[in-house]
Amino acid sequence: MGNVWTTMPKQQDILFGINHDNIVTEITKKNWETKAVCHVDHVGVIYAYITKYKNNNNARFDVRVFRGYSKSAKEFKDSFDNLGDAIEAVNARKGKMAKRLMLPAHPSQYPPERGADIEIYSVNKNEKGHRRGHIIARIPTALDKKSKKGDNNGI
Repeated sequence: MGNVWTTMPKQQDILFGINHDNIVTEITKKNWETKAVCHVDHVGVIYAYITKYKNNNNARFDVRVFRGYSKSAKEFKDSFDNLGDAIEAVNARKGKMAKRLMLPAHPSQYPPERGADIEIYSVNKNEKGHRRGHIIARIPTALDKKSKKGDNNGI
């Protein structure tokens, strides 16, 4: 039987867009499930966070890394069996990101905030008769910032 790893995306996942409220200066054991960090190297800004994958009684922690909103920085993607190692890697103190000079990003350098993409798919059959999905449109959405209690928003 196949080896299937599953995960449930959290609020800092790139699938839900980028919200500056979810970016912190350092990932810790208390915030790794809901926060991301931004680093800067000679190419530009990097948005990074940890995703936990499960398989029966096993767990794996992946460091997911993006340049901007949608371009995956695969050269920095790492996977660890230990949460502590993943935290060190996402903070650029261990693993692939530690091998390149990385500095913490200033809030003015964070990727622009935006909501999730709405993707429209088309399903076609290829020459062998297999169904194959294609993204025919990707529509970015605005980030919906919830108003805080006591904020009248001009009312």
